[in-house]
Amino acid sequence: MTTTDIAGRAVTVSVPGRLCLAGESLDWMTGGSSVVAAVPLRTRVTAWRAVGSTALALTSGTPLFRTRLVSVAKAAGRHYDGHVLDHMQAAARVSLKQAEQIAGLVLTASTELPVAAGLSSSAALTSSTRRAKPSPRRRSSA
Repeated sequence: MTTTDIAGRAVTVSVPGRLCLAGESLDWMTGGSSVVAAVPLRTRVTAWRAVGSTALALTSGTPLFRTRLVSVAKAAGRHYDGHVLDHMQAAARVSLKQAEQIAGLVLTASTELPVAAGLSSSAALTSSTRRAKPSPRRRSSA
C-alpha cells in the first residue's frame, strides 16, 4: 500500500490487486489458509474535502466512469440503493462514522485491475477507500 498526503489537503492511497492461488475464500469463511499473491496492477483512491459541501461525492474513473452524490443523512444512516458505488460509500461510512466527518468528502477512484476477473478489485477499492482519509474538516473562526 502506498499513501501520499498532499499538503494536508488530499490523500491518495494505492493498493495492489491479489490473485488467490489456492484456498479461495477459506481465510474469511472458515478461518482456513489461502495462498495469495499481489499483482502489479493497482487501485488508487484520492480523498479531499470540498469546502461548503454537505454531501459525500463518489467518482469512479477507469473502468466504470460513474459519479454519485450522496446526502450526509443517507451516507451516515447506512442507506444503500443498489448503486455500483455502494461498496465505496460503505467503506467511507465504516472509516468515518459521524455525519460531520462524511460531509464534504470527495472520493475519486481508478483502477488498473480488470473488474470481475478474480483479482480482488472490489477488495482493493474498499481497502484503499477505508485508508484514504483527508485532513479533518476545519472550523472557521468567525
